[in-house]
Amino acid sequence: MLDLFKVAQRIINGEQSQIPIKEHIDAWNKSFDVKLFIEEPYITEFKEVDVWLAAAAHYESFLIDMDPPVWTLQKHRFFDSPYFPSDGIRSRIIMLAETPFTFRMRLLFSGETSIKPRKNGK
Repeated sequence: MLDLFKVAQRIINGEQSQIPIKEHIDAWNKSFDVKLFIEEPYITEFKEVDVWLAAAAHYESFLIDMDPPVWTLQKHRFFDSPYFPSDGIRSRIIMLAETPFTFRMRLLFSGETSIKPRKNGK
């Protein structure tokens, strides 16, 4: 299982962010385990990754009905102005509509997430 701490470590070590992030999401969608987000990840050199890590942890904690880890609420885990990974106006409109609240509150508009809740509330 790939927790967010290890995601950040792999990115710091030079790996492209998409692969460890996808592996983390896959682990979450199978286990819904608090251990996947409770430990604070190191800060990477990529603000969008650092903000995404906090937004994902906050969202995952919400999905299992617990308070977000304190580390997710630190100022450096938020953008000061809106961030969109795409410049196209149509893409931005879709991202504005589909971005979950924990990403939105950090001004990270990345659209729908593949982080899923447990089925049937279990």
